[in-house]
Amino acid sequence: MPASMTGYGLADATDGKYTVTVELKSVNHRYRDICLKLPRELTCLEDEIKGLIARSVSRGRVEVTVALDGIAGQGMEVTINRDLARAYYRALLDLNELLGRHDDIGIATLITVPDIVRVNPEAIDLDAITRLVRQCLEQALANLVTMRVSEGERLKQDIIHRAEKIEEFIDEIEERAPEMVEAYRARLRGRIHELLGEFPVDEARIATEVAIFAEKSNITEELVRARSHLVELKKVICQDEPVGRKLDFLVQEIHREANTIASKSLDAAVSRLVVDIKAELEKIREQAQNIE
Repeated sequence: MPASMTGYGLADATDGKYTVTVELKSVNHRYRDICLKLPRELTCLEDEIKGLIARSVSRGRVEVTVALDGIAGQGMEVTINRDLARAYYRALLDLNELLGRHDDIGIATLITVPDIVRVNPEAIDLDAITRLVRQCLEQALANLVTMRVSEGERLKQDIIHRAEKIEEFIDEIEERAPEMVEAYRARLRGRIHELLGEFPVDEARIATEVAIFAEKSNITEELVRARSHLVELKKVICQDEPVGRKLDFLVQEIHREANTIASKSLDAAVSRLVVDIKAELEKIREQAQNIE
């Protein structure tokens, strides 16, 4: 069944020392776009994470946030670059003397200087963290896919319902088609009567004009094609593969047939039905834009 491009997945795991949280958010996008927010310790996993997501998501923008706890404060070593600190202190004293000032040069000033204070973190167990990331990503991805499929099912049912409404409008247009010719015949007689009054009417001429109108206003082919596209649309929406672009194409084709029907019919009732068809097509298009 089709999947929506909107979804959310969250998972976390811990081994007692490290805790990893993976959050996935997906929204509609023309192509597949995977954006990562990783701790700097895990940037080496970027390609692997993108590859795992790409196996389950073919279209949509996916925002991936990976949080890692258990590093800060464990086994940290803080060292002072003594030579650099002395050099900065002497330079600041010289600057005071040069400017004729007596500003206080405190520790707070010196520790803001780059490289005077160094924090050396402990070596992390990248293998252990990688296992946690994979575990979390697998679960978060499963949650994301479940939500996308569930939302996709709702969109599918809505699109099928709207396609069936369009089929009903087409049935009404087909029923109206013969009446259009008779309505034209009546209008033509009325205009001739206004112009000629009680003079005899050339029935052959009227029949010819009506035949020409019937030929020009024949919408049988357009109705057949529109129905065919609707049948295909309902088949496509039930396929177990990405169908968003196919749906968009079919909506365009049905819209084109509706425009032709409106331009050929020159009938107020048919025009209103075409407006109804276009309204439903627009709603289908909006839904299709969120289908993978």
